[in-house]
Amino acid sequence: MSQVVSQADEKTAESEARAIFERQIGAHEVPTHVTFAGNESFLKFIVGMEAPIYRHALRETQLALSPDNPFRGALGLSFKKAK
Repeated sequence: MSQVVSQADEKTAESEARAIFERQIGAHEVPTHVTFAGNESFLKFIVGMEAPIYRHALRETQLALSPDNPFRGALGLSFKKAK
């Protein structure tokens, strides 16, 4: 996401990606956070552990994102164990 993107556009892009990911894993309200590396933004889906279903869902989400989504090619997983 090297171009400057408004906060509203980023939220719309995040919502699109989250909806696709949630549909792939059959869950609702998957938490996300945006991380930065240099001038690039990455959307991370927060899941409980490494699992093939999440990797598959991430791949399918990448493929299903609209071509103009600024997170296309900039998705990842973040792992956080439940308390």
